[in-house]
Amino acid sequence: MISYPIELRIDFEGGFGRSQVIGQEDMMVRTSAPLVVGQTIQGSFRLTADWHGYVTVVRFAATVLAVGPRARGPAGLCAVQAWFDRLEFATEIDPSREQRRAA
Repeated sequence: MISYPIELRIDFEGGFGRSQVIGQEDMMVRTSAPLVVGQTIQGSFRLTADWHGYVTVVRFAATVLAVGPRARGPAGLCAVQAWFDRLEFATEIDPSREQRRAA
């Protein structure tokens, strides 16, 4: 399985987090959301705009495989591993590019 260490904001039902690793089949995320093993989450993340101004949006459904212990401190983050059940790819125009074009 191929995995890439990359930090992206991951938005999902019930919260958000920052990716640590995203692979072809799973992802590792740090989050303060109260997730449990076996839970299905749906969400998305965005890859930065290319030189044409297009952003790749990845929408997913994933099953939580493991939840690590919460870190001490106000953020209370924990590591979560989730297996992708579904991936959908789309492209969008970067909003900042549209604003520059209109100016």
